[in-house]
Amino acid sequence: MSCLVGELSGGVPEFGEGHAPQHRRSRERDAGGQHSVYGTATSRHGWGRRVLVVRSLAHGVGRPWSLRTAVLAGVGGALGIGTVALLGLLSGAPLLIAPMGSTCMMLFGAPQAPFAQPRNVLGGHLICTVVGLVAVSMLGAAPWAIGVAVGFAMAVMGLTRSFHPPAGGDTVLVMLVQPSWLFLFAPVLLGCVVLLGIALLFHNAHTRGSYPVLEGGPEPHRVVAPGG
Repeated sequence: MSCLVGELSGGVPEFGEGHAPQHRRSRERDAGGQHSVYGTATSRHGWGRRVLVVRSLAHGVGRPWSLRTAVLAGVGGALGIGTVALLGLLSGAPLLIAPMGSTCMMLFGAPQAPFAQPRNVLGGHLICTVVGLVAVSMLGAAPWAIGVAVGFAMAVMGLTRSFHPPAGGDTVLVMLVQPSWLFLFAPVLLGCVVLLGIALLFHNAHTRGSYPVLEGGPEPHRVVAPGG
């Protein structure tokens, strides 16, 4: 059973890592210890670039999951979202929002990925929601304002080592719906806490100490290798 949660990691590689020559993927490491894809790189023109795109579409990145991994990830995701939906139904509060579905995918499909750690989940959703609430009150909900808000939220998440891609949906949702500040607490904060609680129980029921992953700790066991 010790390998079950390791399988769920999905072996998520860095963008382009292991699939391009070193001279084509010059990247910088930021203060948070994560690679940046905005370093310099040699560009290819013409048919060479087209071939790379076709090969990427045909082969993808990483190995396919085993049946056990797929089942475990699906069960965990169902428990997470199902619990949030049930609590919302029982309390009469709208706790289930679309970005939580994406967060659920990361928590149970790639639990050892940096973006799936508690700091990233909580920090990312709270930052993006606050940015959206402030932006819509100051700038309105014009398309350019939504773009500015999402870009600013991305930058703040990166600077605070709280980057969580699904949280970008919070900013867009807030700008379109224009809720009150209570939206920050329910559904955002409460939904995150419930999902993280289910993830902690689910993963550690199989392998004690497997989630969350602590920086500087031992390398997590991986069944599906990066770039496989």
